[in-house]
Amino acid sequence: EWPLRPGERDVRKLRKAQEEIEETLEKSRKQCAQLEAEVKELKETVDTKTKTILDLEKKLDSERGEKGDVYYTLRRKEDTIKDLQSKNEELEKTCRELKDTVHQRDQTIAGLEGSLTDEKYQHRNVNQILDDRNRTIKEKRKKYRLRLCVDTTA
Repeated sequence: EWPLRPGERDVRKLRKAQEEIEETLEKSRKQCAQLEAEVKELKETVDTKTKTILDLEKKLDSERGEKGDVYYTLRRKEDTIKDLQSKNEELEKTCRELKDTVHQRDQTIAGLEGSLTDEKYQHRNVNQILDDRNRTIKEKRKKYRLRLCVDTTA
């Protein structure tokens, strides 16, 4: 394998880092979408449980008429609702954190893309300089050969 030109090693490192960040970003996006789905599902569960509680309260009131049983059932269902709401809040917080992470990674990728563009520009400049030097060397060799031909014929 040919030795790397100046800047190629950095360009390769930046490309690899960008690919890794993009993979992590994609995983974070998928995780965030999954958490959002779970949050939605939990909200639906809370709504269903609340409706169920209200239905049970009505049923217990009408069937038994005993306020103690209704109160106990109500208390138990309220505790369940509070637990579900707490879990819902935790999931929403995690989702917000993942969105922040995705945003930060998007910014990092944008920065890396800028760096990559700079490296490409520098790489083109280095190639142009090398081409100019090679052209100069070829011209000097040609002049030297012509001088040798003139010296040997003289």
